[in-house]
Amino acid sequence: ADDVPFIGPKTCVDLWIGWGVPKERCIVVKPGDVVKVKDIEIHALDAFDRTALITLPADQKAAGVLPDGMDDRAVNYLFKTPGGSLYHSGDSHYSNYYAKHGNEHQIDVALGSYGENPRGITDKMTSADMLRMGEALNAKVVIP
Repeated sequence: ADDVPFIGPKTCVDLWIGWGVPKERCIVVKPGDVVKVKDIEIHALDAFDRTALITLPADQKAAGVLPDGMDDRAVNYLFKTPGGSLYHSGDSHYSNYYAKHGNEHQIDVALGSYGENPRGITDKMTSADMLRMGEALNAKVVIP
């Protein structure tokens, strides 16, 4: 449908526009923003994807440069619907801020970004992290 909005942080919206998504269909969000689509409220929440801060395009170098803020690159989402709420962790790593989200919102179902990490890599939430995320969010259901 031609009226479906594309909702995301600035870096994602810039990428979508570059792919040909019409600018007028794109909505840039940052933590704290709420977008209403019909009877669904979409809450943009803090994200914890530390890898996104240091993953740069091939033509850029991170040496000697401080990373910009997370808010332009990633958000977690909470969808509040008449039937309940759905939390999406995006590519977030485990963070104590999940407890903040769980304290501030009722979360019925949480989708987490599950993966196992090889030696020397810690950018995925393991099975233990998924459990901790679910507990911190006070989620009724967790789906890895």
